[in-house]
Amino acid sequence: MSNTIGAWLEAQRINGGSHGFECIGIARMQQVWDAAREEFKQQLSTKDAEIERLNLFVNQAGHLTIALEQLAEMEEKYLVERGMRRLNSGELEALKQQLADKDALLRQARDTLEITHELYVNASRGYGYARPENPYNFHCDIDCCSKEEIEAHSKACDDYAAGRKISDDSWGIGTYCDEYTPALEALAAINKELAR
Repeated sequence: MSNTIGAWLEAQRINGGSHGFECIGIARMQQVWDAAREEFKQQLSTKDAEIERLNLFVNQAGHLTIALEQLAEMEEKYLVERGMRRLNSGELEALKQQLADKDALLRQARDTLEITHELYVNASRGYGYARPENPYNFHCDIDCCSKEEIEAHSKACDDYAAGRKISDDSWGIGTYCDEYTPALEALAAINKELAR
């Protein structure tokens, strides 16, 4: 409210002029109006600040989009220079299917090898004076073996586990089976591939 209007309204109120009651009402309305105008100006100021922040965010997002596009172009250039290219979604799905098929075939091969090896082990079982390559596949007959033979077999197992050379000492008589080393090596390779 201007100073001149404010002074006139105040004089009317104090002097009890003919317009005193109405002036007080007008003065109050003017105060409410001024307060509302100030609040509106504050809201506009806050809105402007929000718009400014939003514009800043939009600009940053634009810069980020440009940077990502440039990065994608650089990646494409890198792949082209090395004779490679990015796979499309169809090619990726086909590759995933090929890998799944390969894993299924490896599992079938593993199962077949395990069964075949088990049959080989069972066929090679026996009782006698045998010395299988793996001493763990021989079990001394403690009723028929001497103490020295049992100790020699125990030492052979320890040496085998540690990767040391096994002595030629007799293990006596006992039950045994044999292993087919190529099958075990193939099983180890398959399990390693499936674990990747």
